[in-house]
Amino acid sequence: MLILKIAFRNICRNTRKTILLGTLIALGMAFLFFANAVFESADQGVRTSFVGSLTGDVVMGAESETPFSLFGNEIPVIDDYEVIPSIPGYADISEDFDSLDYAQAYTPVVSGAAGVEIGDYRGSAAVFGIVPESYFTVCKDISVVAGDPADIAQGGIFLCQPMVNDVEKKLGRPIEKGEEIKLSLYSNGSFKLRKGTYAGCHSYINQAAPTPPLSGAL
Repeated sequence: MLILKIAFRNICRNTRKTILLGTLIALGMAFLFFANAVFESADQGVRTSFVGSLTGDVVMGAESETPFSLFGNEIPVIDDYEVIPSIPGYADISEDFDSLDYAQAYTPVVSGAAGVEIGDYRGSAAVFGIVPESYFTVCKDISVVAGDPADIAQGGIFLCQPMVNDVEKKLGRPIEKGEEIKLSLYSNGSFKLRKGTYAGCHSYINQAAPTPPLSGAL
C-alpha cells in the first residue's frame, strides 16, 4: 500500500510529465494494434486468394533451371510457350504423403496456358487439370456455383464465374451444359487440341484472385 501511495503522489505532483508519458504510451499501443490488424488482414487476404483457392499451404514441383509457378514459366517472354515440368514418379511419391501426420490433404494439379473456343467465342486462359475428389478438399475457398464437380473426371470443364459472364456476353446467350469447349495447348514443341464439355461454374471468395478454368486431366 505504501508503494501505491508514493506512486500516486508522484503522479499528482508531475501532471505534465504524466500526461506526456501516458500519451506516448497510448500512441505506441495504438500503433501496435493498427500494425497487427494490417498484418492480420494481409495474411487473411493471402490465405483466401491463394492458399484456400489455388496453392494450399505447400506447392511441390519438379526441379528446373528456370522458375515456374502454377501459371507457367515466370519469365514473361516465354511464359506462354514453356511447359511446366511434371514431377517424375509422382505415383510413388504421393504414397508417402499418406504417412505424414501433418498433411491433412493433397492433390495433383496439371496447369498450362490454352486458347479457349466456345461456339464463336475465342479467348485464352490458364487451365488447371485437377482431380475433383481431392482438389476441392485442398482448395476449400472455391465455391461451386452450378454443376457437379464429379463431371470433371468424365471430361467436363468448369469455368470461373467472370469468364462465364464474358463468354455469355460475347455469345449473346447462356452457355448450355454439355456444350463443347476446345482447348489449344502448346506442349513439347507442338500444339495439341483437347475437347471437353461445359460442366459447371465456380467462383472464388476473393474476386481479385486469378480465375482459371478447371478441367479433367490434360
